[in-house]
Amino acid sequence: MQLTVLGCAGGIPTPSNPNTALLLRAADTAVLIDFGHGAMGALGRHLDPEDLDAVVVSHLHADHTADLPALLVQRRYNPVGKDERQRLPLYAPDGAVERIGTAYAPTAEARAKEDASDVFDHRPLRPGQTFEIGPLAFEVHEVEHTVEAFGFRVSDGASTFAFSGDSGPCAGVDALAAAADLLLIEATWETRPGLPLHNHMTGTQAGEAAAGAGARRTLLTHNPTWRDADEVFGEAAAAYSGPLAWAVAGETYEVGAPPGER
Repeated sequence: MQLTVLGCAGGIPTPSNPNTALLLRAADTAVLIDFGHGAMGALGRHLDPEDLDAVVVSHLHADHTADLPALLVQRRYNPVGKDERQRLPLYAPDGAVERIGTAYAPTAEARAKEDASDVFDHRPLRPGQTFEIGPLAFEVHEVEHTVEAFGFRVSDGASTFAFSGDSGPCAGVDALAAAADLLLIEATWETRPGLPLHNHMTGTQAGEAAAGAGARRTLLTHNPTWRDADEVFGEAAAAYSGPLAWAVAGETYEVGAPPGER
């Protein structure tokens, strides 16, 4: 199983780093997990969008969904293979199709003529749900955020990838991260007075979650440009003794690789 980080910026994209967007591949299966600002161009460097098998969305904030309307345009209007193309499975919270449709067709009249349901086959997420996409088995865990939000635990039978989504410390993150071969966990804040510590994680909280779960390797993600990345990383490293790094946009990681290897 391979994880390609298309983007991992928190809040807003940078010139070289889109917002959260992940490409998970195993055998001939390719799944998007989230698709924030700037991710469509990044995807094209790694995979033809026509070769996607499904999209999985942790929550509906724009920095995790903003480029889904671009994928809608690709799938709706690209003439190559259009006659054989099926609707793309979209595992996402309630309201996902309406959100994508509103971004593309801003009025009720326009949406009545062309909502996003012709492109996406919406399959609403529920806590505790499991589903399979090719060889990838997904577990859905509800996590703590400002809106309905989920994290995912994914196995190909040989290794396990875990993604916290956007979340503060919670039982859902603990469960999805347990003994994961590769944990991708948000680390948004330094530990400072006045910061909201319940719906995003500090470096300390991310490190403690990774350590408590026994994750074999951990990548930190979702650091906004206005936070001190070095301080956040130092907090995480003080709490977690395993292999630790910031996720890097454009990099591909072997989920089951030995610690210290990509």
